[in-house]
Amino acid sequence: VLVVDATHHELLRLQGNTGKLIWRLTFEGPILRPTIADQQLLVVEQSGKLHLVEAASGNSSGYVRFSQSLPVPPTLNKQGTRIYLVGGHSSLFILSSEDFSCLSVFNLGHEQGAVSIPLVAVLNKVFAAVNTGVATSQLQVLATDQDGMLTEITTTRRQNGLINTRLLVAGRRLVALTTSGQISVYEVGAEAGDQSLTLLASRDAKSDSPIARFGWLHEGHIWSAGTRLNKLEILPTGNRLPVRNLDRDYLGDTFDYPLQNVGNLLVH
Repeated sequence: VLVVDATHHELLRLQGNTGKLIWRLTFEGPILRPTIADQQLLVVEQSGKLHLVEAASGNSSGYVRFSQSLPVPPTLNKQGTRIYLVGGHSSLFILSSEDFSCLSVFNLGHEQGAVSIPLVAVLNKVFAAVNTGVATSQLQVLATDQDGMLTEITTTRRQNGLINTRLLVAGRRLVALTTSGQISVYEVGAEAGDQSLTLLASRDAKSDSPIARFGWLHEGHIWSAGTRLNKLEILPTGNRLPVRNLDRDYLGDTFDYPLQNVGNLLVH
């Protein structure tokens, strides 16, 4: 088990069944959740460093320094050959996973603080959730070439509310939840332009009071947790997301952490 100690800026590896410490690595400043890349861990220090850590030993093999802060963990393409890393504003860096050199800088054009969740890669596309105002956001679809290099923003989808919790992915399906309660289920295509993203089902914004809404995508259902726990069935026919009644939905509670699944259990 990998654990981030936010108080002491440490990354720890523990034995999962006992909690026994295997190794501990201390950083100068706040770090983000590590990204696993084969036998290495990619650890972002928010001040602008991408550290390379050996997963087995915890030894640091160096870092790459950037001229900007780094707000979210990196994302790898499906082949694992490219690392996509969002800068504090405007820039999206593309690195080689072989030697960690910077191959290109893509102009995402986002404002400082507008990206608060990691990118996701599906098929030949990379998705960025960019908050564009106090109550609106965009799902930006970035096309890649055969080498995993970003070529263009091929299309965008406007969302009501901010996207500040992780995008959900299962196969070619992608789900975005916003702070206003809007839920959008898309199917990702290999084509360019508007054909690259097809809306399968959606649920309109339900609240003017913004709150983080966490989701879990499982066996054709979306579990959503904001001010209550909902289970919604994805029905592409008719563009519907009907709610399935739960014996206990925790109405009035506030959920403040991503939903976790352990086997057939949902932990919240």
